Amino acid sequence: MLVLLGKICFVLLAVIGMFAICQKILKQLAHRRSSGIMTVFLSVHGHDEEIEYRLRTLISQSVWSDSDLHNYQIVCLDYHMDPETKFICQAISRRYPFVKICAPEKALELLKN
Repeated sequence: MLVLLGKICFVLLAVIGMFAICQKILKQLAHRRSSGIMTVFLSVHGHDEEIEYRLRTLISQSVWSDSDLHNYQIVCLDYHMDPETKFICQAISRRYPFVKICAPEKALELLKN
């Protein structure tokens, strides 16, 4: 009985793995290179308890949606962030170079570059 369960689990995992490989291959075949950059603006006011969660969610979405992270930019707009929130944003931006922090007045300059 245990051997049968092991074989069923193995086949199930093999099918899931093959599906993931096929999905990756099809994504690469269908992927069109674009010269534009996708920019996501995240408005941050004062103290934000969920800033790390929100940033990491955006990062994981960008990582899973495209293998070329040079086409992505996440910009945290600093609407008077408190020190703790700013520290978290800065730590994440050091880890992920496509995450930027800027004042709302300078956001347009980021889009021009």
